[in-house]
This record gives sequence, structure tokens and C-alpha cells, in this order.
Amino acid sequence: MAPTSTLPAASSGRPPSPCLRNHQRSWQTETVNRFGPNSLSDGDGWFRVGTVQVTTTIAAVATAIISLFFAAASPSFFSEGFWLSWETLRRFQLWRIVTWPLVNSISIWTILSIAVLFLFGREIEARIGKHRFAWMLAAMTLVGGVASAVVFSAYDAPTFVAGIPMGDPVAATAIAGVAELVQGLFLAFVLINPRARSFFGIPLWLFVAVFQLLDILSAVATRNWPQLANILAIDAVVALLVRAFGVTEFEQIPKIPLPSFVTGDPYQKANRAREKAQRAKQKSQGADVIAMPNTPRRTLEPLDQAYMDVLLDKIGEGGLDSLTRDERAKLDEYSRRLRDN
Repeated sequence: MAPTSTLPAASSGRPPSPCLRNHQRSWQTETVNRFGPNSLSDGDGWFRVGTVQVTTTIAAVATAIISLFFAAASPSFFSEGFWLSWETLRRFQLWRIVTWPLVNSISIWTILSIAVLFLFGREIEARIGKHRFAWMLAAMTLVGGVASAVVFSAYDAPTFVAGIPMGDPVAATAIAGVAELVQGLFLAFVLINPRARSFFGIPLWLFVAVFQLLDILSAVATRNWPQLANILAIDAVVALLVRAFGVTEFEQIPKIPLPSFVTGDPYQKANRAREKAQRAKQKSQGADVIAMPNTPRRTLEPLDQAYMDVLLDKIGEGGLDSLTRDERAKLDEYSRRLRDN
């Protein structure tokens, strides 16, 4: 959790003057308004197309829309070439484990799924940043595909008579469509915002729970175990990542350590090493530690400390990717000064 944006007391023990507090408040308000998680600063998009910042959400929505045009132009090449099924796994076409969300039917339900991907995706990305949101979508796709592939491998080969699948019909089905990822984004949103409300003040988590339950019951009723494995795997990935990113209040979810290239935190490895060294030092000293007189700890100047608090609050809200290049350089400078002290 980011520290609160309050100025430390002066070395004399007196609180900061009202003038200094007002200056900090106006500075923090201006900074948050300009670079808050809901704004599009230079660091928020992967790149720019005209005046549009191409975020992870925009890229995912654009890919889904483009897939519809490819599906209309060449269904046999695009749709049948990217979905995941028993037959494709038998041919060792393993790329389909990650391409199945690209296969979307041209229907109103697909359009609604893309709209939900945009609406919920941008809210989630605003909280965790484009870098971590991209990893979330990639993990949902890969783990969901692997789970379905593992279950598909347990089926016997489907047989067809006059084009009609005989035997177990599930062996002739396929995993495809962005709608499966959208269900995971629903779950991610309510885990991040458990008190969000929908129509008529009904808690949003109730709608999400109903949708998830209907999907699970539908898969169980049709004995479509690959589909069920896909749903449960995506839900598990979403819950673990949201907890690992520290953006949910549900501490019952296990927190797994993630590498810095996933979290986007360049200080993660150094922080863990420093904490480990401190614990080892305290353990080795044990009871032989001699109490030393307290010495005043040097910190940043009050205004610098206030600005650093604003940057840390911003990271807590939108992730490290929400900082601009200048803000990140300033935070690095403050970190070096504190370490030197």
C-alpha cells in the first residue's frame, strides 16, 4: 500500500505550516488531475495512432474486430485455422492453444462481448497498468488453452457419418471466441471493485456470479469438459493475478510471487534481496544486539517528500506504467537519495 500523502513533521517536532500544507494540497491535486489513472499521459499507451493512445485494451478490441473481417473474408482459412479442438491437437497444431480467442462468429453476441471487453478492460487497465493487463490477457489465453488441450487429450477420436459426429459429441467441438476471456474480465473487475453496483443498485458481483454459474452449468449439462476446464482455468488465473498485483481486498486468495518482467516493477528484485538480507542480519545478531541511542534519520525535504508521496499514490492506483518518463526519473532520484541517506 502506498504511503499517505502527508508531510513529515519538521525536525523541531512542529507540524508543517498551513502555507506549506496548502501548497502540497494544490500541487497534489494538480498532479493527480493531470496524470491520474483515468487520464492518458504519454506513458499510458504502447504507441500512438494519430490522436489515439493504443493501450492494451484498444489493441485487444482492435484485434477482435479485425478477426471478424478475416472470418467473413475466409472462414476456412481463419476461423477453422485457429480454433482449438481434438482434431487440431492430434495434428500437433499447438499454436491453437493461444490463437483460439481470435475465432469469433459474426453475431450480436460477439459485438456485445467486444463492447464489454472495451468497457471493463479499460477500467482494469487503469488500475493495474497496460503492462500487467497485457500479461493478464496472455496468461488467461495460454492457461485456458492448455487446460482445454489437456482435457481434449483424454477423448477418443470423433467419428462422422454423413457429416454428423457419432460417439461422444464433445470430441467434435472446439474452443473459440473472445467471450471466454470476457467472463474472466468480469471476475477481475468485481475482485478489484467488490462494491461496484449495476442496474437498480444491484451489486455487480451478483450478475457476474450468475453468469459464471450459468456457463459452468451449461458445460456440465452438455458434458463439455474441455469448456469447463477453460472456464475454471481462466477464473483461477484472474484471481491469482489480481491478488499478486495487490489490487484486491480478498486476502483469502493465495498471493504468489511474480517476476519483475510481469509486475513491471524494476525495484522488486532489489527490494526482496534487501528484505532478505535484513532478516538474515537480525537473525544472526539475535539477543546480542546492543541498543544504540536514537539518531535523527535524514529524509527528503518536505516538498520533495510530498511529491514522492503523490507518485507512490499514483503507482498504487494505476501501476508503474501510469508514470511518465519524467516522473519515473524523479522517483528514481528520490530512491537513490533515500538509499544514500
